[in-house]
Amino acid sequence: MVEQEHSDDLFKRGQGTKALNEQLPEPSEGPADSLLMREWDVPHHAHLAPILLALSMTGIWLLNLPQVHPDIWYLSWNQIASGQVVPVFAHMLAHLNLVHLGLNMIGLMVIGGPLIACFGSPPVSSARFLYLFTGAGVAGGLLFVTVNQDATPVIGASGAIFGILGALARVHPATGMLVPVGSKRTWLMTKFFISNHAILFVLAAVVAVLSGQAQSLAWEAHFGGLLFGFFAAPLFLGKAAERPR
Repeated sequence: MVEQEHSDDLFKRGQGTKALNEQLPEPSEGPADSLLMREWDVPHHAHLAPILLALSMTGIWLLNLPQVHPDIWYLSWNQIASGQVVPVFAHMLAHLNLVHLGLNMIGLMVIGGPLIACFGSPPVSSARFLYLFTGAGVAGGLLFVTVNQDATPVIGASGAIFGILGALARVHPATGMLVPVGSKRTWLMTKFFISNHAILFVLAAVVAVLSGQAQSLAWEAHFGGLLFGFFAAPLFLGKAAERPR
């Protein structure tokens, strides 16, 4: 109670987010020192938008829509060059297989709720989350097709998922408020991204050897989404009065 009153007093004196974060040291090193650690509660309504997104993705996969209408659900450079807009948004809701879908849904459910809890009150918080998710997905897809103009089209929500992870890296684990770019959480995000992709590349190589088919990993889409979420987070985080308790 004393700490909460002190935090509120900082805002009353106009010192803002920076002052409060300086008063609350970042978590000590240890097993729990990760991007996912938090000290705020996640209300039930914060899970609604991630659940609806997950259901939409599942429905698209069950109906096999990417195979029925690949011109809509896959994103390529040729589509961008020809002015097609729908695939820019639709590709992030479709997936190649159940593993691809499952991994992205896990990330969505684990990160989505806690992040929405930092985005203010409903329904504004959910709207902010959807804007961030969409922006990260678009950024990731555009970076991928720009770098790989002659490559296989990209599909999946991975860019958007890494985008919300990047946004979470800008959230103080104790206050749920914005932290600076130079925060220790930036280093945690970098370590996670590198280690995660090292594992993914190894798994892709193993699958390629066992199946005899080349496996691709759209790391460019992941990186583009991550950068968007990391730098756009200040636009979506709620005001001081809306911060989670």
